[in-house]
Amino acid sequence: MPKPLYECASPHLPPIRIDLSDIPIDYTDEQYLHARSAVEAYWKQAYNMTKVEQMEYQQLIKEELYKKEGKLVTRPSDHNVYRACRKKPNWARFIFIHAIYDALELLDRHLLEEHHYTSVD
Repeated sequence: MPKPLYECASPHLPPIRIDLSDIPIDYTDEQYLHARSAVEAYWKQAYNMTKVEQMEYQQLIKEELYKKEGKLVTRPSDHNVYRACRKKPNWARFIFIHAIYDALELLDRHLLEEHHYTSVD
């Protein structure tokens, strides 16, 4: 029997803990709002992620990939997580990139057409 494409995390196991205290920047930093959005989005979707996806999300936070500086402020398509999601989407990348950018119509359309993802709105 083939393995399912997506294995849901067990609802009986708590998700990996990611808190605002894990963010290595001060709340007065202009990037803090992006980081907070990423953490809040995680908790809205953590039970829908596999443990591997939860660990990846945790790593995205540790690597501070929520920061939007330089061209990343206006060009989400240049963001490493955006490109990774486009090439090899998973729920962690999808939720993370949507948390730090408001509108990603091109990515959503690509994922819908190529990978049958739907929006989280």
